[in-house]
Amino acid sequence: MFFTNLFSYADRKRLSEQAYRKTREELLRRCDELAPKFARHGVSINREVLLDPHRSLTRRMAQLKRHRAGSMGLTALRLSDTLDELARVVKRLQPGHKVA
Repeated sequence: MFFTNLFSYADRKRLSEQAYRKTREELLRRCDELAPKFARHGVSINREVLLDPHRSLTRRMAQLKRHRAGSMGLTALRLSDTLDELARVVKRLQPGHKVA
């Protein structure tokens, strides 16, 4: 981290992704401790998001950029997120699905 060239886009991108992953890990690790503190301010922790191994800051940023360029913009991105969440819920409700 200390020897990262901050003028390099690739290095900044890699460093941002690492910080995003580490923040999610730390939030998950301290979830029981932080949840009541966050709740006092109307904020909740979604463990499913923290546990999602496919979640990526760089992919999310690419989605935002792609959808902003489109005619539907943020609405399309929200719809995409909702459909992804719906697919996860339906998968969990299927018979034989094991909860981790």
